[in-house]
Amino acid sequence: MNMIEEFCKNSETVSINSTRVSDIFSHKFDIDINNDEVYRDRNDVNGSFIFDIELNLKDNSTPKEEIELMKTIELFYPKMFSWRFNGQHIECLARIPLDRNSITLISRYRGEYGFIELLRDRFLEILKYRGDVLITSKKIKPYIISTGSINNNNNTWVVDISPNDSLASIFIKTNSRILTSPRLKLLSMKYWIRELNPDFYREYKKFINVKKYQLCDGIMSKYPPCIQKLMSMKTKGNYVRFLLATFLLGVHGERDAKHQLDLILSITEREHMNTGNCKDQWRAILSRKYSAPSCKTLIENGYCSHRCTRYGLPTNLEVEAKEMTECK
Repeated sequence: MNMIEEFCKNSETVSINSTRVSDIFSHKFDIDINNDEVYRDRNDVNGSFIFDIELNLKDNSTPKEEIELMKTIELFYPKMFSWRFNGQHIECLARIPLDRNSITLISRYRGEYGFIELLRDRFLEILKYRGDVLITSKKIKPYIISTGSINNNNNTWVVDISPNDSLASIFIKTNSRILTSPRLKLLSMKYWIRELNPDFYREYKKFINVKKYQLCDGIMSKYPPCIQKLMSMKTKGNYVRFLLATFLLGVHGERDAKHQLDLILSITEREHMNTGNCKDQWRAILSRKYSAPSCKTLIENGYCSHRCTRYGLPTNLEVEAKEMTECK
């Protein structure tokens, strides 16, 4: 009961979905936490509100598929959102503060419901590379079932989970009502103003120096799946060449990185980059010291492999050298 109270704290209203109608009409109603579903208002009395989205975004989606979607979002926006299993589906939540720094942004998108819809659409844009997700957001309900409450549809508990939880551990938590903390992470509106406002320019992160690897037979097979996908493209173009170049400079010295890039490019693109219109591209990348592409960039552009094994690992590919094994 303490967990439910914590989750519903500061809510404008709390409601109960119960079959004990006679108790409600007699005004002698007490919450039976083993049988009554407890819901809280999306809005807090202090003006903040809760964002949520269920990850049942495919026809007849399974929790196993939803775990993949959760991990994709976590790669894209690491440690920004809270996660839970609501008895039926995996759900992403966060608390959105309402203060003078955020009220302008939220009002620009028709209030909190418009902002929630915008953020949901952002998730759908990311997850479309993971399969056939729904192209529109579901209806935004005014009430949210409480963490710690029972879900009478499956007679399971609503529990908070971690992006690293396995399917088995999630089922153990929801069947045994294992709870840790019902508190929701607070979104940084300064970050989301830059993320959602098209008027702001996204800058690349400056280069982060990591351990370099010498060339040897089979070194290309050690590159991550997304880089393998870029390497296999028949025609790469300026942007893909940029992504490959910054990755190679992240894991190899300058001379070895250029050697690898020349091997990866076709004869036409190699000549185009070395002597043609793009002959200054390599020098520009070196002088500006761009970091390797992040998982976020590769997911956003559709280059991330469907079955990525990097779930739970650092999100920037410039640290890939830390996971690569030494060549013998």
